[in-house]
Amino acid sequence: MKPCNGCGQCCKDEACSLSVKYLHSEVAPCIALEHQDGRYWCGLVRDPAKYLGLKEWAQEWAVIELSPHFAYALRLGAGCDAYYGPE
Repeated sequence: MKPCNGCGQCCKDEACSLSVKYLHSEVAPCIALEHQDGRYWCGLVRDPAKYLGLKEWAQEWAVIELSPHFAYALRLGAGCDAYYGPE
């Protein structure tokens, strides 16, 4: 399995289970897909309070408590598991 290159193709193609459960969105591209510095990132991991509609005072808590759980659920850091044909 190759490391994620930040292309965002997986999030452009389909909504993940977190997007469906927490953002109530089954459409692609994912509404939490963020682009910065030439790569794509999961907004639910980077800024969960923003996408979950939490109050400003909960932003730090959300990053500390929710971001690691979302990253684990998405297997971030485990490598790209997308398959788009022969390489």
